[in-house]
Amino acid sequence: MVCVPATLLRVPAAGGPAVPGPAAHLHLRRRQVDNGLVRWFQSRHWGWWYLCIGLGFLLLAIVHLLQGAGIAAVAVRIAVAAGFALLGWMQFRFGR
Repeated sequence: MVCVPATLLRVPAAGGPAVPGPAAHLHLRRRQVDNGLVRWFQSRHWGWWYLCIGLGFLLLAIVHLLQGAGIAAVAVRIAVAAGFALLGWMQFRFGR
């Protein structure tokens, strides 16, 4: 059971029990993110890390394409590179 401050409760007009209002869970979310370890994982520096890994997979796909490897292997490497690029973009966009 979650303890919600009384200021965040709203009472229905019918006089029923108080239910949490829309802002009731904001303090809970803030408390979960206000952690040094979580902040470290949300760092924008991880964006560069993910982009570099994605660039490595892209270069690996290009090398295998030039060497005549199967198209499926090259496509998988390009998909992995795109996934890491997406992770990097998300870190830059939403990281701290």
